[in-house]
Amino acid sequence: MPLITADDDAFYPIYWLQVLRDAYRKNPSVITCYRGWVVGLNAELTQIAPYDNWEPCYDSRARFNHFAVGVSGVLYPADFLRHLFRAGDGFKDLCPRADDIWLHVNALRSGYKIQRLVDYPLHFQAVPSTQESSLFQTNVTEGQNDKQIAKTYQPEDIAVLRDERLSEAG
Repeated sequence: MPLITADDDAFYPIYWLQVLRDAYRKNPSVITCYRGWVVGLNAELTQIAPYDNWEPCYDSRARFNHFAVGVSGVLYPADFLRHLFRAGDGFKDLCPRADDIWLHVNALRSGYKIQRLVDYPLHFQAVPSTQESSLFQTNVTEGQNDKQIAKTYQPEDIAVLRDERLSEAG
């Protein structure tokens, strides 16, 4: 059975769960999400670019360089969850405040591509008064995502992203 994640500080529309389930039924071998980024690489394609420089994902094709953002909802297939279980709790040392990073790197390592449900970013309305002290503040504004990314992604992970980028440009 797949796992669907969502943040507890957002309002979700009535269709939200049904769209995730329908996407899973069509293609149970990908991770699906409502909102995502395209993982940026430096000019030499040897390092991950700063998180602030990543572009929003406007593409609904399944790709390794798509980075699911949990705030709007993500569906993880059951087989991916088995891989995640085997990966253990390394996130505690590598990216303790960035579950999206841990989930993405494990998607790369287990061969799961990420697919946006629609071609435009969806960010559902936040529950009022819940954003004053958020992970966005520490991870994005204060640059903690970049530190956690540097500790988490290995050269072989970046190679997967580079190879996909080169094949798209080819």
